Amino acid sequence: MPAESAAFTISPGESPRLAAILGKGTGAVKLLQTWTDEIVDDGVTLSRLSGEVRYADGFTETVWFAFPACIGGLSTSGNPWLAWMLPLATTLGEPIQMGLPVDGQMRQSVGQLVEIWRSWYPHLHPVKIEAPTLPLSSLPETPKAFAFFTGGVDSFYTVLRKVRSVGGRPEGIDALVNMWGFDVKLEHPADARRASSEMRLAASKLGLPLIEGRTNLRETRFKQADWGGLSHGGALAAVALCLEGAFQQAAIGASFPLRGQMPLGTHPDTDALLGTSGFRLVHDGAEAGRAEKVEFIARHPVALEHLRCCFRERGHGGNCGRCLKCYRTMLTLHVVGALDRCRSFDVKRFDLRKARRMYSATGIPQLLTEDLAELAQRLGDDDMVKTIEFSLRRSRRLAGWIRFLHAQGESRWARTIRRRILSGSPH
Repeated sequence: MPAESAAFTISPGESPRLAAILGKGTGAVKLLQTWTDEIVDDGVTLSRLSGEVRYADGFTETVWFAFPACIGGLSTSGNPWLAWMLPLATTLGEPIQMGLPVDGQMRQSVGQLVEIWRSWYPHLHPVKIEAPTLPLSSLPETPKAFAFFTGGVDSFYTVLRKVRSVGGRPEGIDALVNMWGFDVKLEHPADARRASSEMRLAASKLGLPLIEGRTNLRETRFKQADWGGLSHGGALAAVALCLEGAFQQAAIGASFPLRGQMPLGTHPDTDALLGTSGFRLVHDGAEAGRAEKVEFIARHPVALEHLRCCFRERGHGGNCGRCLKCYRTMLTLHVVGALDRCRSFDVKRFDLRKARRMYSATGIPQLLTEDLAELAQRLGDDDMVKTIEFSLRRSRRLAGWIRFLHAQGESRWARTIRRRILSGSPH
């Protein structure tokens, strides 16, 4: 690390007070030092914020976040570090220690956040935070805001519902942000470029700049925290707070409606608790279910041209058209009469007969399939309602067998039987 780029460096021997903050000799998730530098990747100059982190077992690694240099200075506070460390620390049962100061409001609210997480998942641990505290700041009357954007249903809905006139720019959103390293792995640059090309086109048509960052967070020990059920909200908050010098608000598209909420990494009860006195995190769009969102965005050509809901198909750059997520989205577009206008799917892969064989037995898949049945019923498509209800009954009958086979791990016979049971079933 170049000495001149260091934001801070802590050596416990240099100061008794800092040694106390670090808790030398105790087990903790410790932020040892941070620094910023500039790198050039694929012809783009990026500002990179890096931190060296040590864990209770002595393992040390570097976590970094990088953004286009034109954005300006990245955060110098402990706020982004606390956001991603929190779900990992509660998973590992280790305190958090750092020398960077943390916003006073955030420090108070994350205690409530951990209690919510522990009510969902009793195996999680309380988290002690040892860090200096920043004084409270304030939000401007009209905060500069961005929305996280993947090109998926939830993020398109968050943006498009703020468009007040045909061809108009979304109100209250100043930029879109996407992170390479979350949905698309850093080791797959060709896939990232293809996804980026579609998102840039969509952003251009929406009249918004697209900020494309990247991070190695999911390649670090952070992956020990459950991404879907717990940690991805902290990851998004960390990205948002890296940009707290340029923005004061970020919108995270809701995955589920308020009527169907379940424990998840982003949630209406938790997202705001990762904000600060000077930065607001908004859980956006929970008034609508996924099928309702598809119905809404289907009115907008930009979404039909650039919708991306699947990251399975490496090397293809688009939606696979075969997985449950793709198939259910195509089926929803079919129900609302928009599938033939959707350029982002290969409609030749769509077979309506497979609707009866969708496997969506429990949890999120079941909730989203039930959501589709409600839409079909509202639109008076009784045949589709019957088809979806048949698929749900079939899924429930198969669920016990599938759970048993999954419990057998990677044994050859179990994999073979699973494949045969689910053959021809979007899952």
